[in-house]
Amino acid sequence: MWRKVFAAALAPLLVIAVALLLLAGTGQMGAQARLVVEWAPAALAAFGLPVALHFNRSRAFFAVLSILVAWFALAHGADTSGFAGYALYDAICVFLPLNLIIFALIAERGVFTRAGSFRFLIIFLQVVFVAVVLWSESDKLAWLLQVPLFESALTRALSIAPPGLLMMLVAVLLLHGRLVLEPVPERAAFFGATVAVVLALYDGHQSPWTGTLLGAAGLTFMIALLQTSWRMAFLDELTGVPGRRALEEQLVKLDDAYVIAMVDVDHFKQFNDTWGHDAGDEVLRMIAARLAGVGAGGRVYRYGGEEFTLVFPGKEMRETLAALGALRKAIADETFVIRKRDRRAGDPRAGSARDSDEREVSITVSIGVAAPGAGGSTPSDVMRAADKALYRAKKNGRNQVVR
Repeated sequence: MWRKVFAAALAPLLVIAVALLLLAGTGQMGAQARLVVEWAPAALAAFGLPVALHFNRSRAFFAVLSILVAWFALAHGADTSGFAGYALYDAICVFLPLNLIIFALIAERGVFTRAGSFRFLIIFLQVVFVAVVLWSESDKLAWLLQVPLFESALTRALSIAPPGLLMMLVAVLLLHGRLVLEPVPERAAFFGATVAVVLALYDGHQSPWTGTLLGAAGLTFMIALLQTSWRMAFLDELTGVPGRRALEEQLVKLDDAYVIAMVDVDHFKQFNDTWGHDAGDEVLRMIAARLAGVGAGGRVYRYGGEEFTLVFPGKEMRETLAALGALRKAIADETFVIRKRDRRAGDPRAGSARDSDEREVSITVSIGVAAPGAGGSTPSDVMRAADKALYRAKKNGRNQVVR
C-alpha cells in the first residue's frame, strides 16, 4: 500500500522539489532568469484549465482556478502593506486550503453545468468578501480571518493567523488520508498542491518564493491530468492491469523469441448469472492480480471480458510452460472470498443476511500457449494460435494448459 502511495505522490513531490531547488539558486541568477522562475510555474499551471475542460475534470479545474486566483491576488498585492496586506494574506491562508478540501470532496459534475455554476459562485463570493474587507478596512470583518482560536509557539513562528493555520492542517491531514485510501494521480495532486500551498504561505509574507510555489501547486494538477489520461488509454479501469492498447504496443516491440498465452476464466458467465456482476468484477480483479505475479518474466494484459493475455518477451516455450502450470494450479487451489453486493431482494438463493455478504468460491482458468514457428511468424499469428489452443483447453475439460 505504501509503495503505491509513494508512487502516486512522487510526481507532485518532484514538482515541489524542483521548485525549491530553483528558488535556492535564484541568488546566482540574473534578473530575467529570476523572473522566469517566478512566473513560469503559474503560466504552466494555467494550461491545466483547458486540459481539465478537455477531460471534463471539474475537481482539477476549480482547484487550479482557486490557486491561480490566489496567485494573481498576491502578485498584484505585492506592494500592499498594513491592514490590506495582512487581510489579503489571511484570507488566502483560509480560503485556498478550504477550496482544495471542497473541490477534492465534491463529485465530478462538469464545469459549465448547474453544479459548476455553484462552484464558480463559491470562488466569486470569496473574492467579493476579500474585496469588501480591503475596501472597507473593517476590523470586524478582518477579525473573522484572525480569530484567536488557539495560541502557540507554532502560530507565532509561522506568522499565520490561527484560522489559516487550522485550515492548512486540516487540509494536509484530510487529503493525505484520502491519498492513502486510494493512491491515484488526482488525489496525489490535491495532497501535493496542499503541501506546496503551505510552503508558499508559511512565513506570512509575499515573495517570489510564494508565487513560484503556488504555481507549482497548480502544475501538480496539470501533471495529474496527463497521468490520468495515460491511465485511461493504457490501463484497464476494472482490474488496473494494462489493456488492449498497451498490448498492441507490446506486440510491436517483440523480437524473434517470445511466447504468448491466452487465459480465460472458466464458467464466468454462469458465475455472473449466479452471484451477480459485482462479484464477477471482484473475481476478475483477483485473477488479474494473480496473473500479474506469473513467473518467467510474463506481463499480463486485459484482452476483454474474462479473457487475459500473457506475453513473455525473449522466452522460449519450455521456459514458460512450468510458470503457466504453476499459475493455473495456484489459482485452482486457492479459495476466493467474494462479496455479493448486487443480489436481488427476495432472491431465494441469497440465504441469510450474513450468508449473502460473503461466500468462498473456487475459480479455475484455461490457458492456451503459442510461440513463433509452429504458431505463425507474426505476433498476430501467434495470438491466434494461442487462442485456438485456449479453445482446445476449454473443449477438453477446462482448467488446463494447452499448447
